[in-house]
Amino acid sequence: MDIENNRMLRKQKLADLGMYPVNRLDLLPSYEKISKADINYLESNTAFSCRVWRNRSMLELAFTLPPALASMLFLFGFIVLNEGRDADKAPLFFDLGFLSLLLFPLLYLLGKTRLICGADWNTNTIWIVRGKKIISYAIDANYISDVLYGRFDTFKHNPMWLHQPTDPMIFVKREWMLYFLKNGNPNPWPFIGRGLASKRDARFVSKKISEFLKNQS
Repeated sequence: MDIENNRMLRKQKLADLGMYPVNRLDLLPSYEKISKADINYLESNTAFSCRVWRNRSMLELAFTLPPALASMLFLFGFIVLNEGRDADKAPLFFDLGFLSLLLFPLLYLLGKTRLICGADWNTNTIWIVRGKKIISYAIDANYISDVLYGRFDTFKHNPMWLHQPTDPMIFVKREWMLYFLKNGNPNPWPFIGRGLASKRDARFVSKKISEFLKNQS
């Protein structure tokens, strides 16, 4: 079966399930076996771009390292000051503590990258690109009535925990996944691919995609 016939057949199946397009009514739904390799984001419509966290590790590093380092240096400064011995070196620790707080804007800048989102209407997909690669996409774009987001945790057992009790027994990978609702179906469908590192990023991106789709005719 060729792609065109497959898409026409999917349109009928979706109609039988009570799902119909909400915009661009002339478009057929996506090919059943579509992959991100079939999506041409370079020559399709760009909806918006924004800066998002590269990953969860960079986010946590930016928010934990500067205050932790500053607290440690301030503590050393107070210890040296209270002991009286080498008290003249205490201001050095205080100065280094204040300087370490300046790491936050640097880590914030380095920890973020450009995210671009758009639609390839030839394949009827919404694509999300981060760093020149498609990280996730949604099929049947003209059937999407709303875009949502939710937390998704992946748990992995650490086999080295018995040998290193200080290590965590379970590693937790947290992402914020995007989901979409199809017109005529209350069940959320996940974007295929990876999620985003923060709730704020996911909320912003889901809102912008919803606005983009609602402006289509």
